Amino acid sequence: MTILFYVDEGGTAWKDMETNFFFLASFAIHVQQWSQMEREVSALKKELFSGKEPEDWELKGRDIWQGVGSFKTFPREFRLRAFKKVSETISHLPCHIFAVQVNKKRLRETSEDIKDETGLYRLSFTQLLE
Repeated sequence: MTILFYVDEGGTAWKDMETNFFFLASFAIHVQQWSQMEREVSALKKELFSGKEPEDWELKGRDIWQGVGSFKTFPREFRLRAFKKVSETISHLPCHIFAVQVNKKRLRETSEDIKDETGLYRLSFTQLLE
C-alpha cells in the first residue's frame, strides 16, 4: 500500500519577527485516490477562477482571507464563500491532514537550539512525523 504525502509550510519563516506563527502541514492520501483528489481540487480552482488554468496558480488560504494575490480584486463576501467552498471540498476528500503549529516567539524565548530557518523546519518536520 502506497501513501502519498504533500507537505507545505504556512505562516512566516524564522527571520520574520512580526508574525509569531509558523505552520507545517501535510495531506496524506492513498496513491489510488490521488487522481480523485486532483480532479476535485482542479474543479474547485476552475470554479473560483474560470479564466485561469488550475495548475498555473496555488490555492492559498492567506490570499483568500486577506484579499491578496489571486484574490486581491474580489470583495470580502466572495472570498468568504471561497473559503467555505475550499473547506467543504477538503473535508470530503479521501485524505488525512496533519499539521504542526510553532509559536516562533515562544521558541526563541525557550530554546537555544533553534537559531535559523533550517532549525525551524527540522523541528516542525520532526513534530509532523511524530
